[in-house]
Amino acid sequence: MDKETMILQLIKKIDHGAVSASKASKELEMIEQKCGSLDLLFDVEDRNDSEYYNELLTNARMGLYNKESIIKMAEIMYDEKKTITKWIVVAAAVIVVVIAVILIAKGGNR
Repeated sequence: MDKETMILQLIKKIDHGAVSASKASKELEMIEQKCGSLDLLFDVEDRNDSEYYNELLTNARMGLYNKESIIKMAEIMYDEKKTITKWIVVAAAVIVVVIAVILIAKGGNR
């Protein structure tokens, strides 16, 4: 498998939120050992918003990436997915508490 294919597979996993920044870094090191350096001159900003993620993703799909930009993508997407998961867990807990309160209240009215 060539370097571009391995990078595109990693980017796909990152885009699904399945890869943390540390795991992406390890996979990139493995790719570099097999295929050579990813040292394209590419400035990576200190931003973590979804707009910047989409910009990095678009660039990466066009072949404009380096190790730091791919790690930044993983960092942004993994953190975003963790945040969404936390909100889902909190919402589910609130719903369970509300249902329990309703059931207890109905049981007390008999």
